Amino acid sequence: MPAISEQEATASPLFDMRADLLASFLNRGHRRNYSAGTAIYRADETPDELFYLHQGLVKQFILTTNGIEKVIGWANPGCLFGEALFLNHCPAQTTAIAVEDSV
Repeated sequence: MPAISEQEATASPLFDMRADLLASFLNRGHRRNYSAGTAIYRADETPDELFYLHQGLVKQFILTTNGIEKVIGWANPGCLFGEALFLNHCPAQTTAIAVEDSV
């Protein structure tokens, strides 16, 4: 996996982080590609990682008992998501799906 340069590192809206620090943080992880429609994690799974969206679009949603999809949030490029699951080691209540091809 090629290293992420400071120019590629987009500051997350959740954190006011210098590009060099963000690039260092991201280079400790693994870059993955998700095709549109692919689940990144599903409800009741316990992810052992957090996610940073470099490009694409991710939808986070729950399914009601009636099977109706309720969107909880969206991850756009520069966003961290799944961090609470990672930090708390708890099962997800939401499912995260790549709406567009995503990295």
